[in-house]
Amino acid sequence: MLLIDELESLGCLVVHAQNGQQALDLMRAARPACIVCDITLPIKDGYAVMAEMRADPLLKGIPFVAMSAHAESEYIAQVMAAGAWAYLVKPLEQDALRACLARLLPG
Repeated sequence: MLLIDELESLGCLVVHAQNGQQALDLMRAARPACIVCDITLPIKDGYAVMAEMRADPLLKGIPFVAMSAHAESEYIAQVMAAGAWAYLVKPLEQDALRACLARLLPG
């Protein structure tokens, strides 16, 4: 499953970033309803993105869904403690993605 294709099939407007800094710049410009972000990103990783989001009044209320291939409970707990609202293990399963977005997004 390609994440962008799946999100678009759910009716989401997808804005794709190549790195964490670009993601933050796009968030500030577009103010999305939700962020789905890999933890391992160039320039600024997912932890740095979450930290900047928490410090920015315009971004701190946007749900952040972290994703990574790491499925260890300790790793997931660390990501959640850093500010993620949800965590998805890659490769992503369609049902898990849909359930996660249904919990976090209105309507």
